[in-house]
Amino acid sequence: MPDLGQRRVLRWDWRGAGQSEKICGELSVDVLCGDLAALMDALDLSRSADVAGTALGGRVALAFAARIPERIRKLAVSRPAVGGARVIEAMLRARADQVEQKGMRGQVNTSLDRSFLPKHRLDASAFRDYRARWISNNPSS
Repeated sequence: MPDLGQRRVLRWDWRGAGQSEKICGELSVDVLCGDLAALMDALDLSRSADVAGTALGGRVALAFAARIPERIRKLAVSRPAVGGARVIEAMLRARADQVEQKGMRGQVNTSLDRSFLPKHRLDASAFRDYRARWISNNPSS
């Protein structure tokens, strides 16, 4: 991250993502918005904040801004996962079904080819570690 002076930057692994505890069952944007508000409260971030997100994070950021606009000072989103064609929904459902049937290994290459582009894989050891963590996710999460 570039030098942001005296600003605090919070990067949040929400339920089921990154290094957080994995979940079972459905998870909604409303729940994630509530979690973000609770996290800001717990960290005593009572003033408005600059919020940014990409893909699903962008969708959550937009939803959070719509639900609790007084908590947002500036909003930046990139490629927010909002709406989408039925073809994309069908493709994602097929991928999820394959994960549930065959485990994470069945989708690792497809997923990482889209989310961890080869040009960013300069550190082979770091990529191996990331891939291993991805494969070890609970398929039902």
